[in-house]
Amino acid sequence: YMSPDLASWGGYATFYYLLISGEAEYLTLAGLISDSDGDGSVMVEAITYMTINNASGSTYSTSPIPYSYLVSATGVPTNDSATDFDPTSPTTMAAGTRCTTDNCAGDGYHVAPTWD
Repeated sequence: YMSPDLASWGGYATFYYLLISGEAEYLTLAGLISDSDGDGSVMVEAITYMTINNASGSTYSTSPIPYSYLVSATGVPTNDSATDFDPTSPTTMAAGTRCTTDNCAGDGYHVAPTWD
């Protein structure tokens, strides 16, 4: 079952989706956004905030990601579900992306599960 909330990211909880979700929590805690439409989520508000601050804003973290990577200047979240993600590569860091194989086998940064 794929959540319709993930439609902008090809139905996957991608790297960019996780960044936007985390940034939404930070923006809420910082008092910069709130659940203005009362739907129980601040994702729309976070995406709106990132759109307004698209040219100069970046995520709150030790390695900030520019809002312009995550959301277009017109408010469309970047769908990074097409290719695999390598956190050591500036190319895939800028492109977001998801794992394309089960447990991302052979990608060099995921640990194989211990269950059978």
